[in-house]
Amino acid sequence: MSADETLDKMLAEDPAVRLTEGIATVLGMGLLLLIPLLLVFAWITARRTELLLWKLATALLAGLTLVVLSLGAWQWARQSGANEVAAEMKTVFVSADKRVSISGPKRWEPLDLGADGSSLEIGSLASEEYLVVITEPKSDFEPDFSLIDYGDVVTELMADRLVNTSRSEPLELEIDGLAAHQIELQGNLDELTIVYLNFFIESENAFHQILSWTLEPRRDAAFPEFFEAAESFRLARRGAPISDSE
Repeated sequence: MSADETLDKMLAEDPAVRLTEGIATVLGMGLLLLIPLLLVFAWITARRTELLLWKLATALLAGLTLVVLSLGAWQWARQSGANEVAAEMKTVFVSADKRVSISGPKRWEPLDLGADGSSLEIGSLASEEYLVVITEPKSDFEPDFSLIDYGDVVTELMADRLVNTSRSEPLELEIDGLAAHQIELQGNLDELTIVYLNFFIESENAFHQILSWTLEPRRDAAFPEFFEAAESFRLARRGAPISDSE
């Protein structure tokens, strides 16, 4: 990350900067509503009094209204463009063995989360978003061990480390052309409420876990990112490794 990008990130996360931007937005919206009202008042007064002063005020306010509306339209277009660019900015993370890849927001980076057997550990400490990918060969399980069984076992093992847990029923999906299930899990750990959005995928010779989690207040912001990341999961086929550029 460059110095400029680091500075931009720090400013974006600075509460004082956010407060200033919020105040500016409120003032801008106030002006957007106030100036047209003043224009109408000045126009009505000018019609009634026929005074040159009110006619000049009407013309001035009409000009200000056009300027404010133009600036508002420009800002809206600028913000929409920025949002589209931000939505397109993703980082592709590839496992060390080139067997698995997954995409995430630009703010995500490789992390050391201490997950045993993981091929990818990524996320954002600042945003409290974490994601781990783990692959286990089917040969480690009984022949009739299903994807449902796998998801249930992993979820139960995770729930054992939490208290006051709740979980969703498996939701069937398809990821990278493979059968998959989505399970939500919530529980408390050290007085913190943690929410998980986990995905379990079955390929020809292996089961794959995509375990993603954050704190409960961050659920609404983080879960769409986790879902998009899971949908981007790609598995190398027929011995061909995944390129870092994918």
